[in-house]
Amino acid sequence: MDFLKGILFGLTLAISFGPAYMTMMQVTLRRGLAGGFYVGTGILLTDIVLMIATFEGFSLLLKSLTHESFFVLFSGLILIIYGLYSIVKPNKVTVTQKSIENPISQKPFLLIIKGAIINLGNPLNAVFWAGLAGMALGTGSSTLLSRVSLMGGIFLIATISTILKCYLALWISKKTSPRLVVRIQQLTGSVIMLAGIWIIFSALIASSN
Repeated sequence: MDFLKGILFGLTLAISFGPAYMTMMQVTLRRGLAGGFYVGTGILLTDIVLMIATFEGFSLLLKSLTHESFFVLFSGLILIIYGLYSIVKPNKVTVTQKSIENPISQKPFLLIIKGAIINLGNPLNAVFWAGLAGMALGTGSSTLLSRVSLMGGIFLIATISTILKCYLALWISKKTSPRLVVRIQQLTGSVIMLAGIWIIFSALIASSN
């Protein structure tokens, strides 16, 4: 059950397009799928660190709180802010016809490090994981086993979405429509905002009962 719940929460991560994923897509356009996968590996490795840190940290915080509804309200507010930022300031990816023909010129290790540094260097990424952790833990998952199952579901979707975003970059290069990425980010930002509003609304209803 927690694993399936993790898959559902992982969909929130799957539809997000932060600077690290824009970099991964750009590398895919310039150096092919292999280059994009290496950058994606760095992103996934750092996402594991952030996921464990936020989930375990928030789990300890929840144990010390007497009113969990305030914690859930805060998490919903984080998602609203993140979604609004994605709508107002979407990241852009540049497409050129020649770039995709260039072979991969950097070592795989350097591309993995590149993805990791950009992912960790974006403060909004930590904010997003904080909101996701609060949203997930606010619905239960208090034991270590349940949290591991929950994070396993999220990581599975994160891995699949990373691969799909590399293929999306190749598709965009053929369509030569980088504006599509901006529209996708704005749409997903709206979805994340609605999720945050729904969390706050549900928490207020629960606290009034």
